[in-house]
Amino acid sequence: MGVAKPREAGIDVSAISEQALARALELEHKRVIKEEMRRDRGSLAQYIAEHGDPVAKWNQAFGPPGAA
Repeated sequence: MGVAKPREAGIDVSAISEQALARALELEHKRVIKEEMRRDRGSLAQYIAEHGDPVAKWNQAFGPPGAA
């Protein structure tokens, strides 16, 4: 189907196309961020396995956040 019939029906094809493209870009952006976070979590898990948990070490030395 082309755009002639929707335009004849008064549908703003350009606006709908822009909205669809914006949504598609948003979804792709979220997908990329999630993939980067998965990769980062893997790197963090590997670091902790090799060197220990830096947050636990920090809390051990200085107490948990908010401690006086």
